[in-house]
Formats: sequence, C-alpha cells, structure tokens
Amino acid sequence: MSTDADPVAAGKLVDKAAKESDSAVSETAWTALKAFARRSDGHMAVVFEAVWEQLGAPHSQARGTGATKRGSHRTTRHGPLEVFHRALLARSQARCRALELCARLWPRSAAFRHALLRDVPGFVRAVYGTGGGLTGHHGLPAPERWAKQLRRRAAELILQWHASHAHLAEYRPLDLAKRCKHMDIYIYSIHMVMYLCI
Repeated sequence: MSTDADPVAAGKLVDKAAKESDSAVSETAWTALKAFARRSDGHMAVVFEAVWEQLGAPHSQARGTGATKRGSHRTTRHGPLEVFHRALLARSQARCRALELCARLWPRSAAFRHALLRDVPGFVRAVYGTGGGLTGHHGLPAPERWAKQLRRRAAELILQWHASHAHLAEYRPLDLAKRCKHMDIYIYSIHMVMYLCI
C-alpha cells in the first residue's frame, strides 16, 4: 500500500462525506474517509486540510500545519488564491457538515486533534463567527438558519472537547476556545439549558 497521502483523493472523500446527505454525514462516505485517514498520520493530515477548507478556515500554509509534506498540496487542482477564496465563501450548511466530520474525527485521531489545535482562533472564527451574542452571526455565511445551527453545534463540541481533553497540557488551547468573549453568552445559555433539563 502506498504511503503517499494524496490530497486530491482526500478532498474528494471529504467533499462526498460533507455533501452526500442533507444534514448528516453519509455513513458510506464516512467509512471510505475513515479507511483513508487510518493509513497514516500523513493521510490524516491531508484529510484535516480538506476538512479545514470545507470549514472556510484560514489556509494551513499560513498556519504551518506540516500537512504539505512531499510537495503535495491541495492547490494542485486550483490556484492558491482560488482555493482560499472558495474556502472563505463556504456556506454555513457546508460548514455544518464539515463540523460534523470534526466531531467524528476528534475522538479517533490524535493527529487530527493536534492539527486543529494549531489554530484554535481560526477554528472558532470559522464555526462561530466573530461575535454578536445570540442573534448576530458576524462572519458566518448564509443561510442564517444554518449559521445558527453551526454556532450551536460548535459551542457544544468545544464544551465536550474541553471536558474530555483540557486536563492534558497539550490541549490547553481549548481553554482559549471556551473563553472566547463572543462565545461566553452562548456557552452560558447551553449550561443553563442543561441545568434546567436535569
């Protein structure tokens, strides 16, 4: 089996997993993506890059994730500016699906977790926007219904990830995600709903 991680193949698998179903991740596409990612940390790195692009987060070349080893970069299909522009314009529905892939990959791969932790502020901006309390969705693309769902799910995942991993030193960036000023109100509201449901 080849050890070279093909970023184009990873991109196609992520696209299929993120687009095949209306709101959830397709199980068939997920199985294929999981099998690809399990081959090596290099394979997981290119899967992360593809998910990161779906999230509309800043491109990893600026962040230095190391996912571009062996000269293989996702921009082989498109120019770097086109890829970056497409990423920034990713709609909230696509971001919701990409976030669900993050939810599935986080507990399964330390390589995925460490890649995401390299730019927690970029992740928060991509899935939560830049502020606005409960009603504004600054920085998140339309439609608003999906932007609200994206913010709610992002806050839930950050709380789950913080609860399960923040006690480990290398996961301290989760403290930053949890404490982002523009997330405070939303996280407080989730805590209150959980308290009232008990």
